[in-house]
Amino acid sequence: MDDHRVPALRLPFELISAIFILCLPLHRRVRAHPNKAPLNLASICTQWRTIALGTPELWASIFLEFSDSYGYDSSQTDSVVAALTMALWFTRASDHPLSISLLCSPETNLPHDLLTQMVAYKRQWGRLELIISAADFLVFNEIPGPFPLLSSLLIQVADGARAVSNTRTTAAQSSVSPNLRALQVPNYTYSISSPETLSLFPTNLTALRLGCVALQSEITTGGIFGPLFHFMPHLLHLDVTVYFAAPRLNDTAKISSTSLVTLRLNNDLPLDSLIAPALQHLHVRILTRTPVLTDFIQQSQCRLTTLSLELSDDVLEDILSVVLPLTPALTTLIFAAFAACSVDALMRCQMAFLPVDVDNAAAAFVPHLRNLLICEWPSNGDLTSLYTRWVDLLESRDSIAYAELRIHPEFESDAVIQYPGQEITARLQTLNEKMEAIRIVTKTFTWPEGVEEPECVGDLGE
Repeated sequence: MDDHRVPALRLPFELISAIFILCLPLHRRVRAHPNKAPLNLASICTQWRTIALGTPELWASIFLEFSDSYGYDSSQTDSVVAALTMALWFTRASDHPLSISLLCSPETNLPHDLLTQMVAYKRQWGRLELIISAADFLVFNEIPGPFPLLSSLLIQVADGARAVSNTRTTAAQSSVSPNLRALQVPNYTYSISSPETLSLFPTNLTALRLGCVALQSEITTGGIFGPLFHFMPHLLHLDVTVYFAAPRLNDTAKISSTSLVTLRLNNDLPLDSLIAPALQHLHVRILTRTPVLTDFIQQSQCRLTTLSLELSDDVLEDILSVVLPLTPALTTLIFAAFAACSVDALMRCQMAFLPVDVDNAAAAFVPHLRNLLICEWPSNGDLTSLYTRWVDLLESRDSIAYAELRIHPEFESDAVIQYPGQEITARLQTLNEKMEAIRIVTKTFTWPEGVEEPECVGDLGE
């Protein structure tokens, strides 16, 4: 191209390079796809190719997915060229820390030589997200350290093999990865009150995700968190699945964490022993009718900005009317109501957001709410009422900038989900012009059409 006719070609190298970096996805790794950055940027013209190849930040992240199923415009990686692609990618990354995501379906193994290719760059590993087979995990676990730049590690065995559920992960040891701060091992079964178990983890972790903590002996709920917080005093983000395999003892003693910012639990029972004054983000599944969540928020005196709830229809109204007034700083609300009649559940949600004095609704109830994500399980195929109530809710809340409705039908699993009618679509379009984003996500369509599903990578707490 003639730079006299195309002004963009006269921009300095550094500016174009910075613009190219902004073309990368914000919340996921980079896919090696010819129609996505950085490959598409390097194919425009000779000058842009030179700039793209000379910008190592463009090549320091890669997402490779391997599956036995392929769809239209598939994101799957050609297993034959996977190792070559990785080698080419990281040669261009210079000495930058590398972010790598390798995702396999349950019946798929990593291509031959891919892990061998990774070993050549092990001193540059920065963030690793590995969802791989048990066989591949055992190979990965034999890679000797050190991994001096590794800061975030997710290891998940895709085929669910129990044989590795208690295998110590080499890369998670502080002697091998001295800068590891975020660790996720969702396949493992642990007793976090055991000193032997805690010794498996670095003490300087700031983010930890454990897939299954089975409490085999009688224990107080305070016994779940006390040893963990003592062993990891800098822990900011905790995601833990707790199963009480033995009777749970009641204890009035409270365990306090002054550093915890994010907490994700599969049930609300452990909350009755915890105080977390710095907590900002809470995800919990409500299993009890007792005011555990309410007491936790009041006693912690925390200012939650994100609240994510999984709950049944019979407690939805109580939670919305009692808990939400305790969270005036809330900016993000996510809830999934497991209801046989989701339309009625959503109507109760709307009524909770609309007090008697409708003009002061925003001022009276979670006034700073900007993000609303709702997951619904309708019991029949007519979704007109559901769409109408949802749009009514959004129109009543001027502060909402992002809204998402996910529909998982309880009726026939292979049924086609009803598309919003013309009137609802018009109202949605009007809202979409005012808001940052509004989406409907189902298994058969997404509104608006052509919007890519966001992909969150496994960097807990980032």
